[in-house]
Amino acid sequence: MDANWQRQVLENEGLLGWTIREASDAYCWIETKTIQLPLGASPVLFLHEVAHALHPIPEPNHYHGGGWSSAFGWLVEKYMTVIEVPGQEENTMTKIRFGFKGRDQLPLFMVWREYIEDGEVFFAKVLFNSRDWIGF
Repeated sequence: MDANWQRQVLENEGLLGWTIREASDAYCWIETKTIQLPLGASPVLFLHEVAHALHPIPEPNHYHGGGWSSAFGWLVEKYMTVIEVPGQEENTMTKIRFGFKGRDQLPLFMVWREYIEDGEVFFAKVLFNSRDWIGF
């Protein structure tokens, strides 16, 4: 993933003073303002951790509640190519993201469903992620 793109995203989102480091897993360390990512992490995983940095307060579903899911959805829509498909269930929206950021990234195909209440996303669930399916 392009480190310049990552730094630009952090700056754009007002996360000044944050650092990114390589580790075996992904995590957002609020106390040290550090986002850690495994080697070869997708841009979507990076945005997942940026959403945690923007909404550090614990919510239902292990930090993946309303504030985080709204931020994550907004970040993906802002920085990635997304197609929206109205959900079959009332108050849902299924979204599809495909493509990649940076020349060294493998293609990514991801589908997730957003659950909407009072016009706001209150929960998001990944339905399919090509990186999980092909095992890297």
